Amino acid sequence: MKKATKLKWMIICAVVMVISGIILIFSSFFVPPLGEIAPSVLTALGEFLTFSGSLFGLNTNYRIKMADYEEEVDNKLKNNT
Repeated sequence: MKKATKLKWMIICAVVMVISGIILIFSSFFVPPLGEIAPSVLTALGEFLTFSGSLFGLNTNYRIKMADYEEEVDNKLKNNT
């Protein structure tokens, strides 16, 4: 898989995780306790997905910045020799 394609899917996955986490957090306030899924479970899952998606997105962001920095350093080293 190409690096750009992999990065694209990582960003899409992070965004989906954050959005689904936010939806679950807000839905936990409006779902009556029917005995199947407690609002605390929905809240916990929503917080978990939001946190995971945020970390995943941050990891991807800094990985991109590091790759750009390494490329810049390599270009400067090639130009100096």
